[in-house]
Amino acid sequence: LEAMLGWAGGIGARVMATLPLLPAFINRNEQPSPYRPLSRLMDNEFYIDIPRVEESRRYPEVIKLMGSDSFQNELTTLRTSSTVDYHRQMSLKRKALEEMCRNLFSEGSSRLADLLRFAEKNLLVEKYACFRATAERQRYLPWRSWPGPARDGVLNEGDYDEAVRRYHLYAQWLAREQMRSLNEEAKKRDVALYLDLPLGVHPEGFDAWHEGDLFVPGLSAGAPPDAVFTAGQDWAFPPLHPETSRTRGHRYFIQSLRHHLEHASILRIDHVMGLHRLFCIPEGMPAREGVYIRYPAEEYYA
Repeated sequence: LEAMLGWAGGIGARVMATLPLLPAFINRNEQPSPYRPLSRLMDNEFYIDIPRVEESRRYPEVIKLMGSDSFQNELTTLRTSSTVDYHRQMSLKRKALEEMCRNLFSEGSSRLADLLRFAEKNLLVEKYACFRATAERQRYLPWRSWPGPARDGVLNEGDYDEAVRRYHLYAQWLAREQMRSLNEEAKKRDVALYLDLPLGVHPEGFDAWHEGDLFVPGLSAGAPPDAVFTAGQDWAFPPLHPETSRTRGHRYFIQSLRHHLEHASILRIDHVMGLHRLFCIPEGMPAREGVYIRYPAEEYYA
């Protein structure tokens, strides 16, 4: 993205726009959608630029892994494919990231100290890492099927593998670091970074689990029938509860904006009418049977 930003800036572009860069269940048996992220408060480790990470050049074990015939052959296959294979690419990246993470935690260094300070300052990222590690331990069962305390937002060390928790924490730190670097480069080149805030989140993802009753269970956002989609549309994510959001001072919406505006010069609000009203379909009903939920739009704009 930074290379493209440099090229575009060189021919006179002043804005670089992307789809959402938020995390997804890439290693589950489903197609990841940028508009059904696990969280609107985290970053997608799929986009980490591996060779730019210091640990990729620092540890002999990592260099040996990435230089091996099997790793390089898989890399060549992925790079020459006509389409992006998200599952295979994430699997290969994760092998490298896990080895980098393991080596980093095995010794005391200024880089490890920086990572631990990041975790202390960003407790939500720490909880996200625990959630992702627990989801893997549960073999990606929907979190509503987890044992009681975990289902209700309370995770204990025995609920997940520590190495997996560290991996997800490390990946978030790297992604945040590289987003910051990208934003700095964009400003140097006088190109505005234009990010995209999706309307919803994955019903089995971190935000729906962590925020609990902020999302309405048993309803799915979508759109009513029209000339093209004559049966209506079901987007398969839960709507925000307008009154719960208000009683919490719209904290989650504010956090979502802040996460993106930490790096974005321009922010696209997906389906901005969602600040006013949202078409919602009761579970088990066809999309044409939906109803509108209204939101306190002026409060969201404020």
